[in-house]
Amino acid sequence: MNFYLKLHISQKENLAAIRHWQNLKMAIDDNFVWIKDLTDEQINSKQIKIITQKTVYYEKEGKLYLQNSLLPERNIPSLLWTEIKRALQIELPKVIENNFDIQSVNVIKPKIIASENEKETIAMLISIEELGNYIKTAPAVRLQNLKWIILENQFDSKQNKAFIIGKPLLPILSKSSEKSVKTFWQTENLFIPTGFDFEFPSLTNSISEKLKNTMYNSWYEDMIIRTEENEGFDKTENRFYSIWNEESEFFLILKSDFMPLSRSSFRMSFM
Repeated sequence: MNFYLKLHISQKENLAAIRHWQNLKMAIDDNFVWIKDLTDEQINSKQIKIITQKTVYYEKEGKLYLQNSLLPERNIPSLLWTEIKRALQIELPKVIENNFDIQSVNVIKPKIIASENEKETIAMLISIEELGNYIKTAPAVRLQNLKWIILENQFDSKQNKAFIIGKPLLPILSKSSEKSVKTFWQTENLFIPTGFDFEFPSLTNSISEKLKNTMYNSWYEDMIIRTEENEGFDKTENRFYSIWNEESEFFLILKSDFMPLSRSSFRMSFM
């Protein structure tokens, strides 16, 4: 059986949870959003049930019937149908220290929220002072699998921070530093604070792809041209990491800017 879903346009962000269902088509009719081609399994799924103020129809002989009704309610609307993934574009949030905006009629704004899902910690943010104190006595073998970069005021306007990636991370989470050290988990090319996740995790791949495509066409184009040889440069490859905070903001770092963590690389960074 083929189902249709109708909801007010103000509810469109709730469709983010089903944006990855490739069989769906979407259309706009004045102040309402229509979704068609829902299967019986999809219409009874958790993703649909949590959407409030919706109307569900099923299709029969060219007519639409209200769910659980035997009488036809209306004709199938004659609308311009588009694949839902294409119709619901992703609008990226504020980019720290960059002027960036995407305008779209139907947009989904990624939001970072608290999450109970436990995921492996793969990165940490720490003050330069704390990192320096640890490195003074740390054995070289403890640092060999780690890379780092200095962040200048992106996370803290009062002081620079070091962002470290790799395993195992440094054992610096003491009582004195537990508030100043932040940890992150990784998905695709995105780093998200530990204990948080996107409100709609199914958007992760789309966000990563959106960032990749946007970088190469706008404000990082000049940086890429300056830092790469023109010959053999593949613009389809994502050469950036995006680091997110709890306020759903993010900033970008060239992967090639990371350097191996060692006493010498730390010392040379402040010469």
